[in-house]
Amino acid sequence: MKNIRLKPEARSGLFLVLLFCPVIFLLGSCNQDPLFYDISNEVKPKEPVIPGTPTKIVEAGGKLYVSNRTDLFEFSQGSWNRIAGPPGRITDLASGESGPYCITEDSRLYSGSGSVWTPVDNQNLEGYTLQSIYGEGGSLFIGASREGDGYHHYAVFTGSGGAVISGSGEGFRLRGAVSGYFALGNGIYQASGGSPLPGSTGRDILAMIQLPDNTIAASTKDGHLLYGSGSSFTAVSTGYKFDRALAVYRGTGGALLLLVGIYTKGYMELDLGSGGSFPSGRASLKSPGEGVYGVNTTVHNYPRYNATLGQYALVSLYQSDAKALPLFASTVGKGLNAYQELNEGWQWNAY
Repeated sequence: MKNIRLKPEARSGLFLVLLFCPVIFLLGSCNQDPLFYDISNEVKPKEPVIPGTPTKIVEAGGKLYVSNRTDLFEFSQGSWNRIAGPPGRITDLASGESGPYCITEDSRLYSGSGSVWTPVDNQNLEGYTLQSIYGEGGSLFIGASREGDGYHHYAVFTGSGGAVISGSGEGFRLRGAVSGYFALGNGIYQASGGSPLPGSTGRDILAMIQLPDNTIAASTKDGHLLYGSGSSFTAVSTGYKFDRALAVYRGTGGALLLLVGIYTKGYMELDLGSGGSFPSGRASLKSPGEGVYGVNTTVHNYPRYNATLGQYALVSLYQSDAKALPLFASTVGKGLNAYQELNEGWQWNAY
């Protein structure tokens, strides 16, 4: 057999390769671990009972309601059930004292009680396209628009009365309402109209909610969170771009969190203070799963959230005061989802 002798420089190079092979292998293995961990947290998507892009979820008369335009659903006995709706395709829902309100694609307003739907006769709405409705504290606010003089004219009406406010441009679109207040794309107003409240003027509001301590919080298109008592507001920058979803989460361990929809990608969490107050002067948002489930976060771990709802744009988030019910999410195109325990463990999936 012929012996092969390596030159000294070749032997030196081979020695270095052999020396570093274990290191390279270990580094490669370490890099793969997060990938395998993420794969282990993927879940099989369920077929949604409520497909498409559901409306916001509303609670009225002690029951939850949602629609995906073609059908109306009511939550009872642990499941969503299709119920009779008004004639026409539903575009938005709102809470009423005895049942939900809804508007349809043909710009009609209805109030519901059981399976009976009654047209709400408000002559002031004639000639307007109804776009959105919000019902809080027994009051109903209706956002509407009409064409004229080459402009989009917008107005906010009460359920049975005339326009509370009107104007031209997107800034007059109705974006939300809580008891005694409504929000437009240019600020937050008292229910009687007038001018935007100090601190909210010129802010492009996306959503508004009443916190457990009865103060108000709102999210803006440019990534600010507003909070205040209702007479003035403070704006806090967060560094994120927001979407329409905004909700309060009450954890079984006593957590009170503000959930804020992030532009096209799920939501973030904000720890609320004592009694559900906004943390004064700061807004340190964190990802779902950064903490202990039910104590200070909404999910058990971040990778599983990120592989599911963290990939979806959201229309709304909603948790009923009845804590036994899950946290629900209306998604864009992915149906109604909920955080629930299935065969693969706790996960966001179609409900």
